[in-house]
Amino acid sequence: MHLSVIPLINTILSSFVNEPADLTCPKVPISVDTLTGSFPSGGLAQFPANYDCGIDFKIPTGKVLKFKVRTEADEPGDKVVIRDSIGALNEFTAPSSVFYAAAEKATVWVKTESSSSSFQFTWEYIDVSRFTEIEKPSETIIPLNLTANHYYRFKSEFRSITVLAASLSGGIDSSLKNIFVYDGENLNSKFVGNLEQFMNNKTPKTTGQYLTLVNFYRLPSDSYLFVTDYSQYENDDFVLLSKNKPYRTKKSESTHQNSVSPVTIFYCIDSNETYVTDLKFRNATENQSVSFRPFPNKNGYYNTLYYSNTMRYYKQPFDPKNLPQQISSNSFVMQLNEGEIEFELKSGPTEDYTKVMPGRKGRIFSPSTWHQNGSASYFANFTATETVKFVFTVEKMRTMKPGETLLVEVGQPHSYSDPNFFKLTSQSYRKEAIGTYMAVTFTGISEESSFTLSYNVESTHNSTSPHDREWAAMNSSVSAGFSVLVLIVALMF
Repeated sequence: MHLSVIPLINTILSSFVNEPADLTCPKVPISVDTLTGSFPSGGLAQFPANYDCGIDFKIPTGKVLKFKVRTEADEPGDKVVIRDSIGALNEFTAPSSVFYAAAEKATVWVKTESSSSSFQFTWEYIDVSRFTEIEKPSETIIPLNLTANHYYRFKSEFRSITVLAASLSGGIDSSLKNIFVYDGENLNSKFVGNLEQFMNNKTPKTTGQYLTLVNFYRLPSDSYLFVTDYSQYENDDFVLLSKNKPYRTKKSESTHQNSVSPVTIFYCIDSNETYVTDLKFRNATENQSVSFRPFPNKNGYYNTLYYSNTMRYYKQPFDPKNLPQQISSNSFVMQLNEGEIEFELKSGPTEDYTKVMPGRKGRIFSPSTWHQNGSASYFANFTATETVKFVFTVEKMRTMKPGETLLVEVGQPHSYSDPNFFKLTSQSYRKEAIGTYMAVTFTGISEESSFTLSYNVESTHNSTSPHDREWAAMNSSVSAGFSVLVLIVALMF
């Protein structure tokens, strides 16, 4: 009776003893026929010293491989490395990691120098051919929080597409590695790396008119992407702006004759108004200038704002009294031609724009001037702490529907005199009135309607112009001469 119990006890005890994991390295590439699997199959396992195994995977078009990697390794020579289809090596040291590999192949290496490390990885083939398409044109700015189970397709009017990325931190966003880039119309196209790899290429552009992006990781990103035609923005810059976060920097440019100066594309993530609050020309040159224009620009390369260090094209050189200058759009382009500038931009509403004093000058634009989908209507009330003369001229005005008017009211609160009202047209030139405020209203309805109004603020204490003073001096001389002549004639008789 006692002897018959011994085999049963041995069986029970053996069930609590783990069998050694099968660490035999597969020699045949794994294919989609094995949709899921793991290595080793029993879970996390300790590997012997000097282990070296490379497992190949075939990934058909329209599929991706999802790897989950577990590691317990303290020795630097013990590691799991995945080589993707473009030959990039990805090493995993965290206790738990996820990695997606795109078509057409991948290789997983497990290598050890010691015998103290444990590893395991699982794989799963995922069909991405049925992801929903989101189509976008080129010349587009998008947040990189891409929708799950969707891919984004961009089409260029020209041959090649490139991208520029920017984050509010100003540094490199690690989440760019989560965005996969395909050179073609969809996820059946050729995989050319993640976004960080694509942008680090010597020539970061597609071979055709299409670019496709997808995020399999579903992780957030604070970056934005500017997708555009490669031939236009080959050497340009992309910068994000935000409210209550002034952007100040220096920028220099030296261009050869007949070459096109690079540009900077600015995009504000949370406001439709930005102000140029400071501008200084450094290392002055004869052709030094900086310009601002809409983005996207429906009027080609027409510059809405143009500041030059010297008088050019019958325009006066830049005067700091022109600032702050309002840009009524969340996106615009700045282009520097020669030399160096230091400038500051502030986004979001600012009271400084509408506070004026003698000497202030500027230009007022309807939002529709800055953005093709911007509002045509506009209102701003410019105020001074003393009585001043407002002088204003309509530079441009376009009305597309009946009832659209540009109105200016100049007055002084708590005054017995009535305000001055002006209903302006495209021919209105040098209108003026005295007061402590100037209210500008444009009742535009159509997005095609717009206006540009320039203004100066002058002191009322010395409002006589140099031209008037010349005439006054001449009249005084004539009067004095006439009086002397009368006196001489009187003495003669």
